Order: sequence, then structure tokens, then C-alpha cells
Amino acid sequence: MNAYIALINFLNSTSPSDIYYKVAQNILQNLERIKNASIHEVAEMCYVSAPTISRFCKRLGYDSYASFKNELSQAVSNYNYNNRFVSVDTSCDTEDSESVSFLYQISQFTDALKKSYSRAYIQEIVENIHIHKRVGLFSSVPSYQLQYLQADLLLTKHDVTFCQSPADQIEYAKTLGEDSIAVVLKPERLEAKYMDEIVSILKENHVKIVLISNTKYSRLNKMADFHLNFNGNLHIVDAFCFDMLVSLLSIEYRKEYLTE
Repeated sequence: MNAYIALINFLNSTSPSDIYYKVAQNILQNLERIKNASIHEVAEMCYVSAPTISRFCKRLGYDSYASFKNELSQAVSNYNYNNRFVSVDTSCDTEDSESVSFLYQISQFTDALKKSYSRAYIQEIVENIHIHKRVGLFSSVPSYQLQYLQADLLLTKHDVTFCQSPADQIEYAKTLGEDSIAVVLKPERLEAKYMDEIVSILKENHVKIVLISNTKYSRLNKMADFHLNFNGNLHIVDAFCFDMLVSLLSIEYRKEYLTE
């Protein structure tokens, strides 16, 4: 999750009466000024003190205002590229080409998934998730389906945590042990590099690992107990693919353990 998405998530999950809500709102309304702004200039922009800005950055999971500013500036500058709906090499010049290509690529993934889908393997993963007391959910990208899986597991009395910021995810990973299993959504992109550390921590602590990745050649595959991979293209179609795979876990989990 990059700093821009972290800001939006914070805004959506925080009360408007919270002082930090106003800070996030003012920053989002002045994104073009942040790149060259000092912490004191941002504080003035947000009508708070510099220490408040520093605390806000730490609340988002950043060590300092400087690291937050740098990541936010990069996320905004590269927004269109990093969040393109289709890969560059499949875009054409016709007006409707991008939307058509977007739908085509989703259908391609769905067709490939149908051919490679193994219900028995999904059921094995689901069974392993169910028998573990604690379940950690880790992702560097927003995933509504991962939240639905969390809701499924809470209904069956599991101890489930889905941390949002990189710092919180790393710290939470350190608390898991042999009685735990982790579901890790790991896209191959720069913002997700910190998740390599998370997987290493989980492996060292003997946590069962379910790795979902947008490459079949991830070096992390050998560290995972289970892996669901697809060949992605580093664009928004990948987000749909991640959620489809998590949905398969959720569907089988509900069928097996939440049947009325």
C-alpha cells in the first residue's frame, strides 16, 4: 500500500472530528504542494503544529515526515502508470481500446483459472486455515475480498488480524508462531518489497504461509506452504485476479464451515 492509498484509507476510516482527519484531508487537497514542502509548511497548511504532522506520519506507519513525503510524491507522480487498467503494450489508439482490452484480459485470466483450478487444493488450504488458532492477513494492496475472508473466520471464532500499514504488518508478523497461519497477497511491485521481510519473519517463526502472488516465479514460493500464483501484468487487472483467488478460499470456507 503506498502513501496515497494509505491517506485515503485513513480518511475513510477516521471520524471527521479527529484532528488527524483534517490533516489527511488538507494534504489530499494540496497534493501538488507536498513534494517541495517542509514539515513546517505542511503544518501551517493543515493548521496544526509540526510535531502533530510528525505523529500523523508515524500513525500511517512511516518513520518520518521525509519518508512519507517522498513516497507520497512518487505515488502521485506515477499514479496513472502504477494504476493503469491495462498494460502499456496492449493499449491501442482507438477510443474504446483500453476498456475493451481491460475486459478481454479479465476474461483471459478467468479462462486460465478455470483450466488450472483445483478444488481439492483450495479445500486443503481452507482446512489448514481453519485448524489454526490465529490467522494473519497481509497485503500491500486494498482487498475487499480479504476483508470478507476475515469476516468468515471471525464467525468461526478465529483470532484474525488484518493490519494496514507496512510497519504494523511487520510488527504483527513477529507475534505469530507455530499455532498461526498467514495469508499473504504479494504483488511484484516496488511498494510491496517490504513484504519479503514479512514472509522471512513468518518462515523463521514456523508460521504456515499461504502465498498469493501475481507471478509464478516468485522467489518466495519456496518459503510458502501453499501458493496460488498467476502471471500478472502489473496493472489493475491484477487486483481483480487477487480478489478472485481470495474469493475461492472464502467460497470453500463458507461451504465447509458456515453452512447453516
